[in-house]
Amino acid sequence: MQASVPFYERPLFWQDALKWFLITLGVGVCVFFVIVGFNLAFAAPGCKFMWNMLAAWCGSHTGMALAACLYIFPVALFFSIRRPWIFPVSVYAIMVPSDSYLNFTQLTGGSSLTKVAAILAVMAMFFQIFRTKRVVNPGPALLAWTCYTIWCSLTIMWAFNANEDVMTWWGTLLQLVAFYAVLIVAPIDERDYRIVFNSFRCLPGQLPPSTEEQPSSRTGISGLM
Repeated sequence: MQASVPFYERPLFWQDALKWFLITLGVGVCVFFVIVGFNLAFAAPGCKFMWNMLAAWCGSHTGMALAACLYIFPVALFFSIRRPWIFPVSVYAIMVPSDSYLNFTQLTGGSSLTKVAAILAVMAMFFQIFRTKRVVNPGPALLAWTCYTIWCSLTIMWAFNANEDVMTWWGTLLQLVAFYAVLIVAPIDERDYRIVFNSFRCLPGQLPPSTEEQPSSRTGISGLM
């Protein structure tokens, strides 16, 4: 009987090489972002970094804001993928009371930062539903709000004078109901529920701490409403 010869696996060279290449690439990108942010925030106006591409914003308040967004972006991207209820949904809830003060038309193209946060929240929720392939039964609340929205839309058809303000408020109603529909079908766990609940409690006249309820991991945000 022939004796068995021990088998030694060859080192996985290409896997290790790819791993270290990605690590090096990530470190290089982070260093590049740090340098770009530093020039945006602290360089002299009209700086020549990156062939004058940042000259219009270097050393200005806009440059400081862009640098802050650049540094926060990796963390925000992680939370928007892994825990979107914390960011951007909770950030949107905190911004709601100060919506009238967050109109930076130069940065947002005429929209408030609250509306931008709501758009990011919808995109993050759609990605979470697509990634987890899970939805929650919305219950009768969504049906009630849908019927109310249809009724409001029908009343505009026979209104004697549907001026521009009426159409603006009607568009706002459609956006809010659509936003609510996306949130109510997305699953939420207990940790994120606590954070979102405390964020909504920042709004004036919201639920006191004694009314807090604990959802299971299969419930949606409808427990808040």
